[in-house]
Amino acid sequence: MKTPREILTARHRSADAKLDALRHEVVAEYVAAPRLVEAGHQAHDTSVAYLARKLWQELVLPCRQIWLGLGAAWLIILAAHFAVPDAGNTRELMAAKPAPSGPEMMAALKQQKIWMNQMLEPAAPPTANVTAPGPRSERRMELVVV
Repeated sequence: MKTPREILTARHRSADAKLDALRHEVVAEYVAAPRLVEAGHQAHDTSVAYLARKLWQELVLPCRQIWLGLGAAWLIILAAHFAVPDAGNTRELMAAKPAPSGPEMMAALKQQKIWMNQMLEPAAPPTANVTAPGPRSERRMELVVV
């Protein structure tokens, strides 16, 4: 009795000649191709258009969604920038506001110093006299009978 492998090889034996011819064609093209590619590389390596196309293919095309997201984020940032009123007016308003006088400034600094001292002083230790319970083996069972 023939094995499945023998049956399959008998059916496809006629294709061997065609496959061999195809292999010879591909190998012949592969052997001739490096000479053509090397000649083409030397001409294209210094070309700006070639470098720009290579950068586009290597950097932009593989991660289009990321670049689109970054572009959308920049558009939102630009829209927000132009939607906000001109910053020049706020600078003028701040410059027109009088500076606090000497006594007012000193009072504010004293108050700030008081707050800083309150925040930085160490916490008071707990005042409750609570003793830690001893080991369980030394505890006594107390029953309350009513």
